[in-house]
Amino acid sequence: MAHDVFISYASGDKAVADAVCATLESHGVRCWIAPRDVLPGLHYGEAIIDAIHECRIMVLVFSSKANLSGHIPKEIERAVSQGSTIMPLRIEDVLPAKSLDYFIGSVHWLDALTPPLEAHLERLTANVQTLLARGAPLEKSNTAFGQQRVQVPPLPPPATTPAPHAALPAARPTWMYAAIGSLIAIVLVLGFVMLRSRPETPTAIPSATSSSSSPVSAPVVAQTGARPAPILPEAAGPAPASKGAMPAAATTAKKVSAPADQPAKPAAPSQPAPAKPAPVAERSRNLVFHETAGSTVKLEQLIGDQDKERHQPTGSQTNTRYGIEGAELGTSFEHDGHAYFLFGGVVGDVPRWPDALATSDATDPESGVHLDFLTRARGRYVTIQPAGMNMGMNAVPVAGISLNGQMYVAVRTNDPRNRSTEHSVLTKFTPPATFESLRTISQLPSGRFLKMSLHAQPEGAAGFPPGGPYILMWGTGAYRESDAYLAIVPAAQFESGTGTRYFAGLDAAGAPKWSDAEADAQPVVKDGTLGDLSVTWCKDLGLWLMMYDRRTAPMGIALSYSRTPWGPWSEPQLVFNAVVNGALGKFIHNPRAKPNDGLAGPVHMPRNEADPETVIGGAYAPYVVERWTKLRGSELDIYYTMSTLNPYVVVLMKSRLSVE
Repeated sequence: MAHDVFISYASGDKAVADAVCATLESHGVRCWIAPRDVLPGLHYGEAIIDAIHECRIMVLVFSSKANLSGHIPKEIERAVSQGSTIMPLRIEDVLPAKSLDYFIGSVHWLDALTPPLEAHLERLTANVQTLLARGAPLEKSNTAFGQQRVQVPPLPPPATTPAPHAALPAARPTWMYAAIGSLIAIVLVLGFVMLRSRPETPTAIPSATSSSSSPVSAPVVAQTGARPAPILPEAAGPAPASKGAMPAAATTAKKVSAPADQPAKPAAPSQPAPAKPAPVAERSRNLVFHETAGSTVKLEQLIGDQDKERHQPTGSQTNTRYGIEGAELGTSFEHDGHAYFLFGGVVGDVPRWPDALATSDATDPESGVHLDFLTRARGRYVTIQPAGMNMGMNAVPVAGISLNGQMYVAVRTNDPRNRSTEHSVLTKFTPPATFESLRTISQLPSGRFLKMSLHAQPEGAAGFPPGGPYILMWGTGAYRESDAYLAIVPAAQFESGTGTRYFAGLDAAGAPKWSDAEADAQPVVKDGTLGDLSVTWCKDLGLWLMMYDRRTAPMGIALSYSRTPWGPWSEPQLVFNAVVNGALGKFIHNPRAKPNDGLAGPVHMPRNEADPETVIGGAYAPYVVERWTKLRGSELDIYYTMSTLNPYVVVLMKSRLSVE
């Protein structure tokens, strides 16, 4: 659809962006906004570039969230290079981060800080209509980059409306605009060269202090694919007491040490970076991840005999070899040089949907992953069935870990007559098929570690209380109704759980507080819709990576990262959504697909088995495989298993993030 206005916004400002779009279009102004106008089959990056190329005006919904976005500066830079007019609509009393100030610091702003919003949108519409009527962009000019159109600041609002930011001079003759355009072009080129010639001085998200008991980031996720998460704080340990807290709503590109009402001071010019790469500790100080456009892909289907999408044999042939037609989950851990995978709710030869485990020695997932399920006599797969424990339809393995040569598997179980009694139990696994119950880890209604991710404390990790080394445990409580929490257990007492401590927020100096009571646990990631989660350690970057499925709109698989287990964790970055990534109707069943996508079945549970064609598939349980996650130059490849519900199988996914 032809359009005049491109609406640029951060995902957390979608409601305002939608209101901007609705108001402009109600006055006959043609708009392009994602995700509404992304054509099926196009990658988001390609669609956005095409849309910016066609637009005459870019309306930027400017806020603290826009300051944190890595995509918005790129969109503005592209619009400037195309000669489009940039019109910022400021909805929060914040100043632009340097990445935005470079482009909009001297541009006319429209402030929409006071209610009602509708009045500001009407004024915005009047300005847009005025510019379109007079013709925007106004001039073209040659630059050092070739034939590129240079942005001309928009006209001021009508005389009856006070100028919201800074009034522009009266209209000048065309030759003056050409001269101004040439000067702007030269300044842009010089600024661009200088910006590229020195290292960026990144900014930090605020450290939690006594004013906030948990280092939690607001759950902002991109509506149009993955938006970059904020840059990590500089300090690897607790924040110094002199660094005050900034409210989450005011998280901008200012330095943490700057007063909340003052803009960040420009960084002094620095010497060019040395050719020798910085140590990992230095490289991990200031990072931001951007998903590489189009990089999230399905590599292969791990369960079943035939890949439902490609109509080709799977590499593991689990149905022919083991009688396993379908399964979910696939969380993994390392033991004795092998990767062990835990699968739940197996649909196969053994009735009542038992759970199973498999191994793989694959070191390169791009070359295919071959799974070997552990078996009993006559080839029957080993089921995870601790004595005296219900492991029926909704009871599944949730995490595993190897400690001192012994394997441990945590399971979620319940009384089949009462779901409110769900609890997690630690079991000890002794091959070939023995699972011994050791202790209850957590229990509803107040339990916060029903689903979990386990990891040994990395060597040299600081900030823990005496008594380590520890086994770290991140968990969620009521399924898909929870935040994420953290507990630590002394490795020497892991079987008994003696000495378990729960993260209870930060003290006044920014150091973690620990409590012996689970009821005192404070969230490390606050969302309210979390279920499955996976936390892994990226040694190359010195960072923790947390991947989880969330039901906060837009639903999907999200990634956060942190330098410490307790945070602050970055704002979630959406890495997969069944619709956004084109998976619905491709390898996830869409009952509305015409013609039929042929993806239905196998399915799980009686209510689904009645009519598999009507069951829509999904995407959940993202479990990162740590042995395959690698930093290659400036790009991080993350490999993870993901369940699709219908077909009821587990697929291997890959997402690539560029590291800046």
